[in-house]
Amino acid sequence: MNLFTNLNNGLTMIPYKRLTVGLLTWLFLLPALHSQPYCDVRTFSIRNGLAASIISDIDQSADGLMWFSTFNGLCNYDGYRFTTFHENPGSDFFSTYRIAQICPDTQTGIWVVTFDSGLYRLDTKTCQYTNVGAKLKEKTDMTFVARNLYSLTTSKHTWISSERSVGFCLRVSDEHPDSTEFISCKTMPLPSEYVKKVMCDSQGREWVFTDSGIMLYGTDTKAKGNFEYMAEAAGQVFLAEEDGKLYVFDSHAGSLQHMALTPEPKKIRCLQGTKDGELLIGTESGVLELTAKSSAVRSLAENVGTVVRIDTDSRGDVWLFTEQGDIALVSNGMVHRLTTAPYDAASVTTSGTPLWIEDNHGTVWVAPKDGPFCYYDKSLNCLHPYMLRSEGYDYNNVPTIRRFLIDRQQNLWFTSRHDLTLVNPKYYYIKRLSLARNCETRSPTALRDGTV
Repeated sequence: MNLFTNLNNGLTMIPYKRLTVGLLTWLFLLPALHSQPYCDVRTFSIRNGLAASIISDIDQSADGLMWFSTFNGLCNYDGYRFTTFHENPGSDFFSTYRIAQICPDTQTGIWVVTFDSGLYRLDTKTCQYTNVGAKLKEKTDMTFVARNLYSLTTSKHTWISSERSVGFCLRVSDEHPDSTEFISCKTMPLPSEYVKKVMCDSQGREWVFTDSGIMLYGTDTKAKGNFEYMAEAAGQVFLAEEDGKLYVFDSHAGSLQHMALTPEPKKIRCLQGTKDGELLIGTESGVLELTAKSSAVRSLAENVGTVVRIDTDSRGDVWLFTEQGDIALVSNGMVHRLTTAPYDAASVTTSGTPLWIEDNHGTVWVAPKDGPFCYYDKSLNCLHPYMLRSEGYDYNNVPTIRRFLIDRQQNLWFTSRHDLTLVNPKYYYIKRLSLARNCETRSPTALRDGTV
C-alpha cells in the first residue's frame, strides 16, 4: 500500500484525527520523492472589472501594481480588484480612450500613448492626468506625434520618441516630470532624428539607437551603423550591428572599439551577458561565447539555427531559441536539441514569440516561436506541453499568447484573442511511503506543517 502526502499544501488534506501506529513505524523508511509542476490559471474579463476585453499593453510599476492599457482606458490590478482611470465623464480631455502603449516611470507616473499618438501622463499619487501633447503644442506650436516610450530605471528618466516628421524626441526626469528636454540633431550630436529605441546600462549611461547610428547621451560618443543590440559582461558594455559587427565601449577613451570575431558571423541576432563574465552572441547558425576579460572567443553551439533569444537559468544552463521555432539547451558543455512530447495541437496554448520563465521553484517554462507552452522535464530531458485551462474559457485551454509580461514575482500575464490571463507557476511535492505488506492503514491526519 502507498500513502501520498503533499509537502506544500498543493493537494487537499484529508482531515482524519488519528495517525496509526503503522504509519509512525514506517514514516522513517526511505521514501521515493515525486514532484510535478503545475499552474494556477485565471482569466479576467469585463465581468471581473477589466475596462475592456482588448488589452494593448501590460506593465508593472515600481510599487508592484500591474497596469493594463485597453480599448477603453487605463486600469490597474492590486491583487484583488481592477481600477479604471478615466477623466470626468463627458470630458474631451482625451482624444480617444483607445490606448496603444503605457510605461510606468520610476516614481509615481504612468506614461500613456493613445492610438492617435496623443501623449499623456497619469500621476498615481493624485490620480490626475496631464495632457503632455497639448502642453508641447502650446510651447512649440507643433503637434507632437508620440511613437514609443522608454523608461530607464537606472538613470530615472523617460524618453518619448516621435515620428520622423516631428524632428525631435523628449527626455523627461522621473523625479521632476515638468522638466522636459527636447532632443534633436540641432541640440546634440544625434546621428539621426529617427530614434529607434533608448537603452540604459548599469552605470546609468543612456544609449540612443537611431536608424543611422548610435549616440551616448551627454557625450560626444557616437558611431554610424545599424546598431540593434546591447549587453553587459564583466562590467563592460558591448554593442552589435545586425551585419555581424561587435563593439566594446572604451570608457576611458569615450569611444566604441570594434572587436574581430573568429569565426566572423554574417549576422548577429541577439546578445546576452552572463554572471560569469561571458558574452553570448546569437548568430545566423548558433552561438559564440566571448570571455569579456580576455576577449577569447569560442563556439558554444553550432548549426542549431538562427538564434534570436538567449536565456540563462539559475544552474548556469543556456537556453537558445531559434527563428525556425526550435529550442536548444547547453548544459555542461553539451548541446541538446530539445524535443517536445506528443501533443494535440488543438489542446495547447501557443506563443507567437519565444517565451522563457524560470519560476520560484526552479522549473523552466518555455514556448518556442509559434510553438506550445511547455515545462522542461530534466529527468527525461524533454519538453512537456502544458494546457493552460481557464474558467474564463469554459475550462478549455487559452488558445494563444499574443502579448505577455513576466512580473517581478515570476508570474506570467498575457493576452489572447481577448481578455487577460494570469499564470502562477507552482509545484506539487509528493512523497511516497512504502508501508508494510498486508498492513492496512485507515487513519492518516493532517499536521499543521502541511504534511499528512
